Amino acid sequence: MREQVRHLKDSGVDVSVFAPSYQGLGDHQIDGVPVTRFRYFPAKWERLTHEEGAPNKLRNPLFNLLTIPYLLFGALAARKWAKRQGLDLVHVHWPFPHGLFGDVVRSATGIPVVSTCHGAELSIGDKKWWARTVLKSYLTRSDSLMANSTDTASRMAAVAGVQPKVIPYGTTVEIRERIDGRDDVPVVLFTGRLIQRKGVEFLVEAVPYILKERQVRVVITGDGDMRPRVEERIKALGLEGVVEMKGFVETQELADLYSTSDVYVLPAVYDDEGDTEGLGVTTIEAILYGVPVVASGIGGIIDVVKDRETGLIVPEKDPVAIAGAVLELLADSELRDQLIAGGRAHVQEFFHWPKITSELVRVYEGAVRAQGREGASIGGALA
Repeated sequence: MREQVRHLKDSGVDVSVFAPSYQGLGDHQIDGVPVTRFRYFPAKWERLTHEEGAPNKLRNPLFNLLTIPYLLFGALAARKWAKRQGLDLVHVHWPFPHGLFGDVVRSATGIPVVSTCHGAELSIGDKKWWARTVLKSYLTRSDSLMANSTDTASRMAAVAGVQPKVIPYGTTVEIRERIDGRDDVPVVLFTGRLIQRKGVEFLVEAVPYILKERQVRVVITGDGDMRPRVEERIKALGLEGVVEMKGFVETQELADLYSTSDVYVLPAVYDDEGDTEGLGVTTIEAILYGVPVVASGIGGIIDVVKDRETGLIVPEKDPVAIAGAVLELLADSELRDQLIAGGRAHVQEFFHWPKITSELVRVYEGAVRAQGREGASIGGALA
């Protein structure tokens, strides 16, 4: 999302961001874009967002209680923010619950509201009828709807009765070449938050099946509430010398890991709330680094990973299938090269930031013109 905002700014859109505070964080700038942070609780407890994300935290009843001041103080702050910004349009991300902020801004200023779903809000709606009712109300009042993938778009259409435009995210990564010749043991990589929908434990479960055929090293980066469970499984399977948990890594180290890996695995699953990957941006990054991808064929991942064209698709929660796909890629250099070439062509065509940005600006301009307004001072309710 930060990259999306940066590209909008570079294209000439005057962007400002409205977002929640995190542990007392005040107003600031990111990449020259002003960010207004609303406070909703004492700093120590302002942790509803960030880290592993709000949907995971809402499983804790204490965090559920925080949603009340979050919405109340957020709505009050959104009204003040919109009135002093002189906006022509507001772009709401995660319309459940941020559609409330869009409604408040529209009420205060009369400007159009466009909304983007990322998937998690739809999963909440699938579980809770009242959430689905609220989400439908927000979506049907929006002047334009967007989705981050075809999967999210179809789910939005089922709720709102309107087909949204699919505008995905791109990546900051340019095409890179892998670094070969490090050692004789191939490296299998996972990067991302260690939360339930990433399914990392199924990658760990696949490792013994891989080791029956050949030696590998598995590198897992990231942090989250599932980390203790993953570490316990590694220990139980006796894989301490094979699977390395690196925790959070900086950008350069992550780039080095991509560049020196042989296979990238995204073993995503549907979590207990029915949520999964809205798109799977890490698979795009792996492809651009020239790393062949194995991924679950669910959610928005299938927009990026097309079986035997841009990567290998496996069923969710299937360690044997993951192991088989990894072993096939390690054994077949021709297949690896074919998937890397196909993947890069696909990513360059559909996940190229200039194309994404121009499509987004066209949506903005259409919504503004429909109200007879001119200009492009775009605000975003982001989290």
